[in-house]
Amino acid sequence: MGRRHPYDEAADAELAHWPGVTWDRLAQGRKALSLVVSYGSATRKVHYPITPSDSRTGALNHVQDLRRTLRDMGAQGAAQ
Repeated sequence: MGRRHPYDEAADAELAHWPGVTWDRLAQGRKALSLVVSYGSATRKVHYPITPSDSRTGALNHVQDLRRTLRDMGAQGAAQ
């Protein structure tokens, strides 16, 4: 994909705490990027903007979207 998006590091760090979850980034679309997460037989896309948010909470909001999606799929995060 070339240059990494500012949200990629936060997403990768979070996804490492979810056993059994796999993920892949799709090629860039016109207005959004997509992260495809899989757990068991379920697969979901989590979209995020090509240009990051100006606020400091943009990456945190993306991580929250990932957590919500994974919980909805039935995944459980590792105890920290």
